[in-house]
Amino acid sequence: MQLASPEATIAATDTFVPLPTSTATVASSPSYQPLSADECNNLHVAISQGVGSPGSIQDPALFTDYTNQKSGTGCLMSFSLTSATGANGMDSVVTSVLQNRGWTENTSYAAAGPADVLDGYQNADALCLLEFTSAPSDASLCPKDANYYQCLGDLQPYQVVHTVTVNCARLMP
Repeated sequence: MQLASPEATIAATDTFVPLPTSTATVASSPSYQPLSADECNNLHVAISQGVGSPGSIQDPALFTDYTNQKSGTGCLMSFSLTSATGANGMDSVVTSVLQNRGWTENTSYAAAGPADVLDGYQNADALCLLEFTSAPSDASLCPKDANYYQCLGDLQPYQVVHTVTVNCARLMP
């Protein structure tokens, strides 16, 4: 006697049910909006004058507050320099500009790696997220198998590009 193999049938359905995922998502409803055009432009001008570079501005730009799991749009300013003062000089200039305008550091946004530093500054219901990065002016100057931090340190100041991005937004009620 031979056993019959069971047959399974799957009924067709017209409803799609997504599988659960483990990917963390940021709140779907926008919680942040850019600073006013005047606030953003004034801050951009002050930082530009301080770092000695006109930089660029993008308004609106994506804004994500990873600490509080909220997102929306912000006013994104970016400045790049190749100089001996480098990241340390830009870091202190940008933070001074923010502090002189009433912004206070929020260390819950602070993080550092070999070639980048993150920080956050708040002013009432507004938040500016800062990212300072350093990279070789030409990727071939630091081979993939080299110690990146040591390689950057071995380069001449003109061979390292220091960039700061400042993304500011206001939390909406």
